[in-house]
Amino acid sequence: LTKIKMTKIILVLLVVCLANGCNKQPVGPIPPLPPSIIGEWEWYLRTGFFAYDTPLNTGKTYHLTFNSDSTFVATGTLDSRLMGNGTFSVRLDTTGSGVHRLSYILNGRPNGCGYRIRNNDTLTLDYNSYIDGQVFYFSRVP
Repeated sequence: LTKIKMTKIILVLLVVCLANGCNKQPVGPIPPLPPSIIGEWEWYLRTGFFAYDTPLNTGKTYHLTFNSDSTFVATGTLDSRLMGNGTFSVRLDTTGSGVHRLSYILNGRPNGCGYRIRNNDTLTLDYNSYIDGQVFYFSRVP
């Protein structure tokens, strides 16, 4: 084959490849992004197998601050094992359940839980434990 014919063949193949690459359809609907977990949150309820705790009936506090650089700080007096600082990542729900996955490292210990944000002002952390099934509820701090 001559150099000109080879160039034409390559150009035709290039055009065909580019045209096919532009016709890709999305696999499914793209779910809307949930409200952001970034910001300050104040604990107001913990439920579980034997628990129905509030700041009022325990005299305890629990405050979370999630930063845009994927760091967070947990402060308060509810349980010293829950307090400290660390890093986090979020995996968004793709099933339509509305429950996303929060993975974090707190004081060097990895952990994770399901989370949901409702009305952009209520954060639920669900540890889905078979032992006590603790769920923490937080209000967004304005």
